[in-house]
Amino acid sequence: MSYDLATFVRTARRVPYVGFYWATTALDLLPTQSFVVFAPGADCPLTGVDFAQRDLRPVAFLADDAFMFESDAWCFSRFTEARDWLAARAITPLAIMWGEEWYTRPEVKEWPYFAGFSGIAFANRLRTRVDQILVLLRSVMPGVPIVQVENWWNDDPLLGGEGFYRPVFTQADVLGLDAYLTTNGVPEWGTVPLTPYNDQAMLNKFYTEVGRFYEHAATYGKQLMMVGQAFRIPDSPLWSVAPTPDQLEWFYVLAQRTPAVVGLAWFAVEAWANGLLRPDLSAQAQRVQALCAYNATLI
Repeated sequence: MSYDLATFVRTARRVPYVGFYWATTALDLLPTQSFVVFAPGADCPLTGVDFAQRDLRPVAFLADDAFMFESDAWCFSRFTEARDWLAARAITPLAIMWGEEWYTRPEVKEWPYFAGFSGIAFANRLRTRVDQILVLLRSVMPGVPIVQVENWWNDDPLLGGEGFYRPVFTQADVLGLDAYLTTNGVPEWGTVPLTPYNDQAMLNKFYTEVGRFYEHAATYGKQLMMVGQAFRIPDSPLWSVAPTPDQLEWFYVLAQRTPAVVGLAWFAVEAWANGLLRPDLSAQAQRVQALCAYNATLI
């Protein structure tokens, strides 16, 4: 299955929230009503920013560490500190996140809490503990939706093999996905290298590497947040080539066509994050700004 190039185009559906995953020094470039993911804390460069005046919707990204998996008291302390930091600045977050890519990050598997666990057993232990910690987070910041981001979500260990098993956190209100187009393709998926041609072959690649994961995630009955691929990492074998402006538009079209998607967060703005402020991504930056403006015109 794939999409058809002739019909995979914008619709009249407004994506409820469009914004940026990490924007700390370039807020003047963000359209009004954007949401922005940022990390609260003493070293946060957004200290003093009036989100209401700028008409921005903050999403608070709370830091994690290995000891939080071993101590509820330490979790409570860290979450309370973040809550109080936000309250002292009259910041009411649109949503909160705690960590990201739990199943993907290699260092997590090395933490003491997971010693002796691997594969499916590791994933099950991780899901159980993260859900417990999210209950604590909800008790500290009640009423604020919790977002968790992963490359994809899959509750079935028999679907796609052990490496595809990334079970859903039941305590997450919103499932975020950061599935991206790979530079060199994924042989086991049958995908080809990324080219600058906005043709059916590239759209097929987009479906296999991005779209199908949203189709599957939508079956879990939760709201979804898309992380759009607006970056390139020159020395990365996976992400050294950025999508073209037209290929970036496919992310927006997919968000429109997927009713469960309530937010599209472009990663990233800052040049330090290899984002849209890189001089070589000026065309992509113009397209993202145009998409934000278009989305704002929809009802």
